[in-house]
Amino acid sequence: MPAAPDVTGKEITIRAAVGASREGKGPSGTILSQGDANNGYTFAVRDGKLQMDVTQNGKTYSAVSTDNLPKRRTWKRSSRRTGPSASK
Repeated sequence: MPAAPDVTGKEITIRAAVGASREGKGPSGTILSQGDANNGYTFAVRDGKLQMDVTQNGKTYSAVSTDNLPKRRTWKRSSRRTGPSASK
């Protein structure tokens, strides 16, 4: 099995849509994880907050958001016709 990448000092960008569970509870669980028990990283929602864990040589370091994630976010999109057919 290949070794987990060394993320020390490297920027990691992740885009994820996180929402309520089917049971209607707030978001919870692992978003992304790579590595093993000795080296790797995990992005997860735990207790309503975003958490990143980095494990290096068996020692885990964690960063946790200070605010809870919203339980639900609604996005509204609108569009408008333009061009020759706009008046139809």
